[in-house]
Amino acid sequence: MIFRTIFLLFLSLSTGCAVNKVDNRDIQPSQAIETTLPVNATLAIYIPNDELNEKFFVYHGNGSRTRFHTGLKLEEASFNVAKKYFKKVERFSNETPLNYLLKLESEVSLSTYWGVYKTTITASLYNSNGKLIDQSSVTESEKSSFLHDRNAFYNAYVDSVKSYLDNVIQNNDEFNAERSKKEKPKPISFENSQESKFLELSATGSGFFINNNGYIVTNQHTVGDCLAVSANYNGVQTDVFVIASDKDIDIAVLKTNIKPKKFATFLDSKYEPRLGEETITVGFPLHGILSNKPTLTAGNISALAGLEGNESFLQISTPVQPGNSGGPLINGNGLIHGVVQSKLDAISLAAFTGDIAQNINFAIKSGAVIDFLKKNGVKFSAKAPGRTTKKSIPDIADEATKYTLQLMCHG
Repeated sequence: MIFRTIFLLFLSLSTGCAVNKVDNRDIQPSQAIETTLPVNATLAIYIPNDELNEKFFVYHGNGSRTRFHTGLKLEEASFNVAKKYFKKVERFSNETPLNYLLKLESEVSLSTYWGVYKTTITASLYNSNGKLIDQSSVTESEKSSFLHDRNAFYNAYVDSVKSYLDNVIQNNDEFNAERSKKEKPKPISFENSQESKFLELSATGSGFFINNNGYIVTNQHTVGDCLAVSANYNGVQTDVFVIASDKDIDIAVLKTNIKPKKFATFLDSKYEPRLGEETITVGFPLHGILSNKPTLTAGNISALAGLEGNESFLQISTPVQPGNSGGPLINGNGLIHGVVQSKLDAISLAAFTGDIAQNINFAIKSGAVIDFLKKNGVKFSAKAPGRTTKKSIPDIADEATKYTLQLMCHG
């Protein structure tokens, strides 16, 4: 998430009246548009997650601040405006039938001297085959004498999106009435979205195969906010679909068409892990910085419960980095102890304790994962520790790299 800030040295706008929020009934397309409106087509709007979550902070001279949820204002304004131009407007997902896809990104600024709230949108319009039809930027502004004017950015976004749609519909043959009648909406394929590069990579994580039918276990938070998920397995990228997930225990089961020759085996839930037991993780941390091949780390079980004594979790000393989430936590016999979940936010904790916590990481116990798989009817394998022999770390690594894969969150 990006936070933009502006420091106010002069509080010339601290008093005055806020502007009225644009009434949706007052949004009117340009009279110069020759195409019949609303266009008989489905428009899907895609605002990348980082953009949607963006906030803009204005810091005042007295130490206080005003927070503007500019990403949410962009979403609200774009939907309200687009409904005047298209018969159907929806939020984009990989399964949404559409005729056109509008991707929106923005920049905002505030001139405290003149009271100008300014928005610049960069709009990219695609058809259902992923072909880029138009890309351009539009800047609009709203004046207000009120420093905390939460309507001003919204109004400027309304004007920006309206100006863009006025122009692109007026000057593009895509929107003539005869064409609109013939084109049936269809979901845009993941391959096309990747080829046209409109669907952004927003995060990466790890996962592992649990059977030979292509089922994968990972964390829910790794895939929960994704518009589409893909897997990078042996250098080949392929679609992945979420079959079941649970936010409370942070587990998700995915399905792909890959038929792996190797898959993970869980530690039977009848057997509790032991304090001090050796643990190994394999995953894909720090995408774009470290190697794109699997990375191994080793450690031990530090505690048999997680934060606040949550017994569905283990605390581990095995180092964990962003991108490890959802990977396997493996014991010395090569069995799955659990699913790597998170590392403690040492910086935030230091604000309360005054000390930097060292290497405190967490994994979801295999028992909690097994219960979830049983509940959702997903096939898996589990063994008692006595039925397997102790393995060397290189042997465990050889095995684990064959069933662990990188997951890519798009959106």
